[in-house]
Amino acid sequence: MICTKCKKYDNNINCIPYLGNKNATYYFLGNSVKSKVHLFGKFDKNFWGLIRFSNIAEKNIAISNSYKCFTESKPTESELNKCFIHILREVNKIKPKLIIAMGETALYQTLGKTNVDRCRGKVYYSDKLKCNVYVTHFPDFEDENKKDI
Repeated sequence: MICTKCKKYDNNINCIPYLGNKNATYYFLGNSVKSKVHLFGKFDKNFWGLIRFSNIAEKNIAISNSYKCFTESKPTESELNKCFIHILREVNKIKPKLIIAMGETALYQTLGKTNVDRCRGKVYYSDKLKCNVYVTHFPDFEDENKKDI
């Protein structure tokens, strides 16, 4: 999908689509800004290990980024607002039972809030996405001292 809503358009790296089942029960929304793919490095290995440990079938999972363009830095609220339409389209297509918002930008995209520490570990209803959202930190297995990417 080619998007011209933000300045990243010139990078020819636009709108990284979700990964996973189009009928997934769980939609994991993360903060991956370090890579052009959804999962990378130790996070990839540990995430799937956690999913297997939880007895969640891979067919019940979709993974997406809260900001669709590859970037080296945290996107601004303005950039996230421009990108929200893509998150909304994915959620409307997949119709998950639960969205797992992993990190600050995922929290902003799902609930319009910015304090993961205050919201973490709770389920909220997103008026923006018409779906339940569970909030947690983005698990950065590369640096255990960091809470979010």
